[in-house]
Amino acid sequence: MIYYADGGGWNGNYSRWGIVNENQELIMYAKIFGHSDVTNNIAEYSAVINALIIARSGDTIISDSQLVIYQLLGKYRCKAHNLRPLYEAGIKILSGKNIQLQWKPREENLAGKLLDSLSFNIVSTCRFQCLYKKR
Repeated sequence: MIYYADGGGWNGNYSRWGIVNENQELIMYAKIFGHSDVTNNIAEYSAVINALIIARSGDTIISDSQLVIYQLLGKYRCKAHNLRPLYEAGIKILSGKNIQLQWKPREENLAGKLLDSLSFNIVSTCRFQCLYKKR
């Protein structure tokens, strides 16, 4: 299965992230209210980590966040203290599974297209975890 993951940082009201599968079905979606310090990178990590949680060995996760994908692949170091716990969680989940991570540009990310097109409030979604916790 191919999963597309995307996140968006604080827009004045909320941050959000989502996961879409290769059939363009919304798998997970979350809005994070009241945390203005949820950056784009935190939302991107939340999407990728949740995709890692649901993915099985042999699956592929695609994101347009070069930072997140390249950090998890070991091409970039994770130096930001606010991203370090998310990075470590991602590495831990990834180490137990044979999952391929790929970076693709925004225009090729189905989850990004879906997030851009959402103009309604989703009342309930599939179960999800928000891995961001305000300190």
